[in-house]
Amino acid sequence: MIAILPVVGGSILLAELYGYWLHVLLHSYKIPALSRAHMAHHILSYGPGERQRSVAYIQEVEEGTTLIAGLGLEWLIPALFLLGFTVGLEWLLGLPWAYIAVSITTILAYTAFLFWWLHDRMHVKGTWLTKNRLVRRSFMRARKLHDIHHHHVTDDGLMNVNYGIATPLFDHVFGSYLGKLKGLNRAGIYAALVRYRKKT
Repeated sequence: MIAILPVVGGSILLAELYGYWLHVLLHSYKIPALSRAHMAHHILSYGPGERQRSVAYIQEVEEGTTLIAGLGLEWLIPALFLLGFTVGLEWLLGLPWAYIAVSITTILAYTAFLFWWLHDRMHVKGTWLTKNRLVRRSFMRARKLHDIHHHHVTDDGLMNVNYGIATPLFDHVFGSYLGKLKGLNRAGIYAALVRYRKKT
């Protein structure tokens, strides 16, 4: 049992790293179709300079978008590649299949927690997380950083800070951390709208 704990801990860290880099990819426009699908959340649902909280989570999507369990293909397709890569890597490293199963289950469970539950709570008014004294402080800090992620726009219309959801760990490691918003960049917001509407 004790030997499983490093596998679980390492898998949570790996899921956080994967989530960080996938989020970076979705904001980069390196694969325009993936970025446009994700930017519906940033432009249509909770745009820069607009309210970030609603009574229920708003998930506006472009026409023709396919959602599976609330997640778009822009998340699911790269995630499947990452899971396949992880299974292959862990197998090459000699992990027993039982440990690989624990690792993949942990990655899936943690990812579901991050993107199907915690992220949505950041955009919902009056969630119990803001009232519970055990988690309130860490949740409010994470939500503040996520709000900055939604409001900060570069002059060329990119939102390139605070990609982490539960923790800013990898934002600190890779230099994308921003602790305070200096003000709204109106020209950047306009550039983001143009970039989003442009068919590429």
